Amino acid sequence: PAVTAILGPLTLEEIYGLAGLKSPLPILIPKSASPGLSDLSQNLFFLSPSSKTIAQRTAQMMVRELGFEHIAVLSHGSGKTKLMTDYFLEECHQLGIDPVAVEWYIEKPENLSRQLKNIRRAAWSLVPEKKPEDQVMNLEIDSLDALFDVDVTDFYQIPEEEEKMDRKDSANVVLETIHALYIPIRQDELTYVGTQFPMYNLKTMLFGNENWLDMTILNQELIGPHVQGMRIITNVNSANTFNNDNSISNYHILAIDHASFVQSIISSGVMNRRQFMNKLRKHTGFHGEQTSIQFTGANRNENGSAQVLEYTQNKLKNIGVYDGTIYSHTSE
Repeated sequence: PAVTAILGPLTLEEIYGLAGLKSPLPILIPKSASPGLSDLSQNLFFLSPSSKTIAQRTAQMMVRELGFEHIAVLSHGSGKTKLMTDYFLEECHQLGIDPVAVEWYIEKPENLSRQLKNIRRAAWSLVPEKKPEDQVMNLEIDSLDALFDVDVTDFYQIPEEEEKMDRKDSANVVLETIHALYIPIRQDELTYVGTQFPMYNLKTMLFGNENWLDMTILNQELIGPHVQGMRIITNVNSANTFNNDNSISNYHILAIDHASFVQSIISSGVMNRRQFMNKLRKHTGFHGEQTSIQFTGANRNENGSAQVLEYTQNKLKNIGVYDGTIYSHTSE
């Protein structure tokens, strides 16, 4: 009875086991688990946003905050990556956006030419066709000059000869019609995807996932300069935590912020389990050094707050925190 709550890393199997228990003991879990589990277990509090929440925030950032309409997707077609992409696509549809291209790959992405060519074709299809009146030469007549003999060049402004370029010989044309390209990759895929993407001359805002944050590879000359401005929506605002999801450094960063979060609750005095649980649900939000916590969901027990990261000049910086409704920009 002296134990008010439990905080600590648990395996997925242990989380599933606890989810089936009807217990009044609040259990705070540093990592997220299967989406929807928080709706079934009122006493479990997930301190990191789930993969579904991250995917939703990514789509919401593109559409609600940035106003993008033309969105394309390139993703692996199985496993956790496929599931996360499905969540992303579902949220896009909920927001009234039908992506202009969705391309999948199954094997190791050593050759993505077919997928990237298809995305480029979609980009070409968004280039507005020239209207006939746009090609008519502008007539410029001065009323006084018209009283005298004039040359035809005085009446017409002859446009300079433009180089004709169509879709058949367009490989070198930089296309800007796709506003955002979502590419969640698996571990060890950055070298393959990162070096092929620049070859297709798509000027777009790239949205990746945490597997892009192998900074040694990302900063290479063949990749880094071509993905400047890339955004990543995730749970922690440090690239050092993503080399191994279960690494000590990952949990160390979470532990510092989560301990501060608990301290912010218990600092008001001693309380029992029920009071502590109520304080958790009613918490107005916590912003730590590298994470944020804002409980959402039916039971207000899943963190719905995500970090917004930007890759610029070979560095990763935190530019804000987003909970799907409020985007809090990080002050420089």
